[in-house]
Amino acid sequence: MKFGARKQRSEKIHQLTLKQSDRRIESTIALSKIFAPLSAERGVRAPYFAAAASRAAEASSG
Repeated sequence: MKFGARKQRSEKIHQLTLKQSDRRIESTIALSKIFAPLSAERGVRAPYFAAAASRAAEASSG
């Protein structure tokens, strides 16, 4: 019985971790959409946001 409870708890932690990861990806994409154009307007390249957005897109696509 203890093993079943432990497995359920482990699964719940795993699901919460996945949700948190998804939120981070979504916020990274949102930030890149906001800051990349602003940086481009000022003539500043934004490689961090471009790279982060591409990594996030790859991660979300599977």
